[in-house]
Amino acid sequence: MTTKWLCATSTCPSPDLTELVTVAAGKTAASVLEVFDPEAEARAQAPAKPRILDVDVICPYCKTRQMFDLRRTEAEMKGRPILDTEAAALDKLRALFEPQKSAERLEAFGTWLFGGTAFFTTLVGFYAYTVHDQVKAGSQFFFTIALALLGLSMASAARMKTPALKTFNPDSPSSMLKALEERATERSGQLKYASACFAAALAFAGAAPALGALFSSAPVAQVATSYTRDASGKLSAVLKATAMKPGDVFGARIRKQGAPQAVLLEGSQTVKADGTGELTLEVAKLEAKDGPWELATYTRGQGTAVAEKDAGVHVLTGLVAPVPVARPEPSLGTAFSFTPNGRLTLEALGSALKPHTPVELQVRQGEKVLGWTRGVAAQDGAVFVKLELATVDVSKEPVVLTVLGDGDGKKELLFKQTLPEPTKVVVDGR
Repeated sequence: MTTKWLCATSTCPSPDLTELVTVAAGKTAASVLEVFDPEAEARAQAPAKPRILDVDVICPYCKTRQMFDLRRTEAEMKGRPILDTEAAALDKLRALFEPQKSAERLEAFGTWLFGGTAFFTTLVGFYAYTVHDQVKAGSQFFFTIALALLGLSMASAARMKTPALKTFNPDSPSSMLKALEERATERSGQLKYASACFAAALAFAGAAPALGALFSSAPVAQVATSYTRDASGKLSAVLKATAMKPGDVFGARIRKQGAPQAVLLEGSQTVKADGTGELTLEVAKLEAKDGPWELATYTRGQGTAVAEKDAGVHVLTGLVAPVPVARPEPSLGTAFSFTPNGRLTLEALGSALKPHTPVELQVRQGEKVLGWTRGVAAQDGAVFVKLELATVDVSKEPVVLTVLGDGDGKKELLFKQTLPEPTKVVVDGR
């Protein structure tokens, strides 16, 4: 049986609204829906929940706004006039589903998601570059849990804030209220989960410094040892004490392996006020053939009556005899030049000489010394000495060039040469 829908006003000139109600009942719309505080307020101001598939229409003849319950199946069914307060609440409810509102919700969600991501990235960066380097291992563990909980909270909040596509009848208050209620129900579980994770994250982050200290053990006192030996056989051993009691003593002995009494060198150091200390032991030349050698470290509390405690024994491995390096033979070369106008230049170039060996150049004419100069070999055995005289006359008496070196603290003649006369060129004037 088909129901005839009539206008609620008895004086309406055309009370049959069946066609208008049928068209209104068939209208549906889709909207991106998100429940904010204004929506909750509108929901609270809305009238009592009407029956499902209510339709709100305005009579085109008498202009009366009225509600029809489509679940009624009587042959004739009059509409129910809507009060002004009910109409205002209904209009406000319908405004929540306008396309403009959906666009605003989408934009608000994008802004929230961007801000939340930036905040989360900043917090992770702060942990990575500051907290991670400053707190103990236990605190780092609790901070990690706090970050994980915060990530879960933001993930749930993102799901809660994500716009949802809902289908509704814009002329049916019950249809719109149902869409709002469905979205609120979906959000409630996600909101509770996000809130619980966020609260737990704050609790772990706040308790991390204190709880981390309970799970972080105090540093262990120790004496770290390292040693090196160069090609000449020099041994350098370095001991570094950490986390020890101020005033305690740590030290080491270099001794033969298996013979604790055969101590080659011993040293000790008192721990400073910050619990640290450093000690260096050096042996000018440690021969492997006299070993094997070991480095025995020990610690001792304050007071002379306190017994020593062994801190470790290190066998000095790699102490092989250094391979002698073949040195080149010392050499000294001499060169001189004498020009026709009497200018004399004498040079001496040496290599592989004994460091600091003096080399002296002399120019003599009889008992008279015309000039001399002296040079000393460098650390690598190289030396260069040069002597220049502007005018030398060899016509009166021979001129002798000599190079002297140091031989076991005495001057030794290394080079001697009599200067020849310059060649005379005879010019024929015919």
